[in-house]
Amino acid sequence: MGCDKKIINIYEPSIVDQKIECMSLTLFPPSDAIESKMKTLYSFQKECSYELYIQYKNCITCNSNFNIQEKSTQGMPSSYLNMTIKHKSKPQYSYYIDLYQNVNNGDLEKGFAQLSRDLKLQ
Repeated sequence: MGCDKKIINIYEPSIVDQKIECMSLTLFPPSDAIESKMKTLYSFQKECSYELYIQYKNCITCNSNFNIQEKSTQGMPSSYLNMTIKHKSKPQYSYYIDLYQNVNNGDLEKGFAQLSRDLKLQ
């Protein structure tokens, strides 16, 4: 999987036709910087049946020799970003991307823009 390729999963096909009138925001691990950025992109509310669950990890290292060819030719991702829309705790949609650098504001903007294009956010 290349680091410039995103993976979009639609777990519940009806999600693309649903009007999502509000979402809550959950981050794992918690990050004030990511929360602050996301709040500039959408007006999240605490009490909603839809949740945007953002999971990310920075500074990943791979010590396995199984990936030696990929590590030597193109390098290995050092971070990832996963944005999942859940409805009543059930995954409905997800956006995932491997990254060569730590998750930054541009990555959050691109991910949320993709999510906004795919779904009917209010």
